[in-house]
Amino acid sequence: MADTDNVGEKITTAMTVLQSAAIFLVLLGSSLVGAQIQRFLPAHHRTRDTVDAVRLIMTMLLTLSGLVLGLLITSAKSRHDERTGTLERFAVDLLELDQRLRQYGPDAGEIRAELRRYTAAAIASTWPHEPRPTGTYPTPEELGNADSIESRPLGTMLAGIDHMIQRLQPADTYHSQTAERLRARAADNLQQRWRLITAAHGTMSWPFLMALVFWLAIIFTIFGLSSPQNALVYVVATMCALSIASSFYIIMDFDEPQTGLLRIASDPLRMALEHMDRPVDSTLAR
Repeated sequence: MADTDNVGEKITTAMTVLQSAAIFLVLLGSSLVGAQIQRFLPAHHRTRDTVDAVRLIMTMLLTLSGLVLGLLITSAKSRHDERTGTLERFAVDLLELDQRLRQYGPDAGEIRAELRRYTAAAIASTWPHEPRPTGTYPTPEELGNADSIESRPLGTMLAGIDHMIQRLQPADTYHSQTAERLRARAADNLQQRWRLITAAHGTMSWPFLMALVFWLAIIFTIFGLSSPQNALVYVVATMCALSIASSFYIIMDFDEPQTGLLRIASDPLRMALEHMDRPVDSTLAR
């Protein structure tokens, strides 16, 4: 299963690269088309006044396209940061739940062990390309279709932890109060997991993105129509097309939080797991 996940991730990354390369070729090809059309233009269409008028229109379209592209990058980065923040809050919730279970005492030992198993399984399944955590827990192969934190088996494990907490039978006031806090924290964990799931899906609008590519293609065509034809112009056009295509790559990569070069890191959950593995402080157990 892990090999299948890695293949799927590589395919997704390759598709993003190919899409960015296609945008690069479209933009560069547009400038070459414009340069070829320029050769057939009558002399009165290549006067200084005509070129200045065309460039003025191109500047207005360029300003609009640059503004929209900048907003897309900012929006994609904001969504990526929001997903990272949601994962960090989820890790903190798991860690706080573990702390409450430590306070409850030995009667919650089985629940703590299951919480540790869930956290390790979530890391191994959601980030199959990274080293797996140590210890005993359901592996991606054993979970079957667990290829992300959204997987049903992982959700069943977390729901099982909530059920075990609901069935706690406190023996005194202290344990009753701690059990109430545990139930509230377990409910928060389930809600935070669903926030993670809803935030993990891409929100990019492809029709809008293609409309932006169309605007940029028009700009590059006008650039080819109104620019002198020499090696320096061709180099600059190539570098500009490459820069814009890389911007689209960033946008598309940010939109896929679990793949690509800009994937969300597993560090928050690994930090939580590290703290779960620390010895229980005897002063906490009562």
